[in-house]
Amino acid sequence: MLVNEVKNYIEQHGMIKNGDRIVVGISGGADSVCLLKLLCEMKKYYDIDLLAVHIHHGIREGEADRDMNFTISLCDRLGVECRVYKYNIPELSKERSTTEEETGRDVRYETFRQVMKDEGYNKIAVAHNLGDNCETILFNMCRGSELKGIGGILPVRNDIIRPLLNTDRCEIEEYLEKSGIEYIVDSTNLTNDYGRNKIRNVVIPYLEKNINLRTSEHIVNAGMAALEAEEYLEYQTDIAMDKYVTGENRIIISDKITSEHSIIIKRVIREVIKLKAGKLKDITNVHIRNVEALFKREVSKSISLPYNLVALRTYDGVVIKNDEIVEYEKVDFVPCEGKVYDILGEMTLEIKVYSIEKGKNFKEIQEKMYTKCFDYDKIKDTLRIRNRLVGDYLVVDDKGSRKKIKDYFINEKIPKEDRDRIILVADGNHIIWVIGRRISEYYKVSDATTRIIQINVNLI
Repeated sequence: MLVNEVKNYIEQHGMIKNGDRIVVGISGGADSVCLLKLLCEMKKYYDIDLLAVHIHHGIREGEADRDMNFTISLCDRLGVECRVYKYNIPELSKERSTTEEETGRDVRYETFRQVMKDEGYNKIAVAHNLGDNCETILFNMCRGSELKGIGGILPVRNDIIRPLLNTDRCEIEEYLEKSGIEYIVDSTNLTNDYGRNKIRNVVIPYLEKNINLRTSEHIVNAGMAALEAEEYLEYQTDIAMDKYVTGENRIIISDKITSEHSIIIKRVIREVIKLKAGKLKDITNVHIRNVEALFKREVSKSISLPYNLVALRTYDGVVIKNDEIVEYEKVDFVPCEGKVYDILGEMTLEIKVYSIEKGKNFKEIQEKMYTKCFDYDKIKDTLRIRNRLVGDYLVVDDKGSRKKIKDYFINEKIPKEDRDRIILVADGNHIIWVIGRRISEYYKVSDATTRIIQINVNLI
């Protein structure tokens, strides 16, 4: 008996508890009429309150009025309070730039939630059945969905319950016939104007006739297996996110993730994109594979993604960030001895010059990471504090070997997007000091030094 089957399904998934107040979506069609009648039957077993909500979409005006009047009459006979809400879905569809089908669905759930909130209800019951689940699985497969989409409709999702999800349409119609309850047939369900209707009216009947009568049941069972696999992979993905992902504005996925299976790497990439964009609607498998391929490419390679995002290969992994061109404030000035300079609100800089006796140990003058001493007499040009320029170089050993500043940044694994922000002390194109990092060997103080220039930097 259907009442017992639905009751068992409700208990299996913990859908209803004593004291629940449930908003029931009802269109007047067989599924929703059956749902409302069965929930009225459930009052024998649970202490629950029901409130029926009907949405008048402003489409097929004559039929819509008929559906509304039928629903009001049915609820009156069943002793259930009914609320009717009218919308102009075609107009809303234009305003939202979505299809009428999408707009209608969104408006229904928006209304259910608002009623639930305003009236103090805690659950929403909708009438998806086994056939709807089968359609959803096939529809999502055709659109290229991942496991979650292939898993189909969940029996319980947050505050939404679906007591008929395991019930076939034939069982629903048979139950209503035996109960002597009429229902409305929505003419749009009989046409093939929408993708789901084509699956319902053409694809599934063909499969049941030519492949297997239990096609819908088997597809739904495959969906359940996909959901179980999805739950396990979600668990593993959460572990990988904690282990390999850092940052907020620039989210970096560590190179170390390449030790994981490709499916975990792809899922982490998808989660990171979702964190940055807040959605995944336009993210395809091609995008995910392209980001994964960056782990095997050279540093600074990048790809553009939807939602104004970019994935960038760095020394430590792959960064997902907003694709924005940032104009950094440039630094370029000639410092004077004894004057304190504020550099971009990030640091202060002060220069002092000392004369020392030939051969005296200069280490009496304290050096730290941000305090450096140089042989003043080796400076040939005007000393400048600036950002990098083409042709800049360092002397990297006592033999006078030069290294381009660009190559130095690459060797030090300084991200490409950060290189123009680094502050340099320069003598022409010869870089005396990459502040906070290394100095040129050429300007090091020696026993022959007679004058020292000391540069002191304090981070703000």
